[in-house]
Amino acid sequence: MPSEDRMVATLGLSYPINDSTSIDVAYMFLKEDTSHVDVSKPSTNGPVTYSADYKGMGHLIGAQLNMKF
Repeated sequence: MPSEDRMVATLGLSYPINDSTSIDVAYMFLKEDTSHVDVSKPSTNGPVTYSADYKGMGHLIGAQLNMKF
């Protein structure tokens, strides 16, 4: 799959519950520019031609519990 330039933005927070425990949360937004594909290839059954536009976007969320022993 083709790929283009990406823009990524992230945000993270850590909250201490007590001296030995904390919680971390994070969010990431990913957006990829539109990529265009034009392909024309010869084959035994005649030429194969296709074109397409690809674009991507994602929202990622994470959480973590930290404990010191």
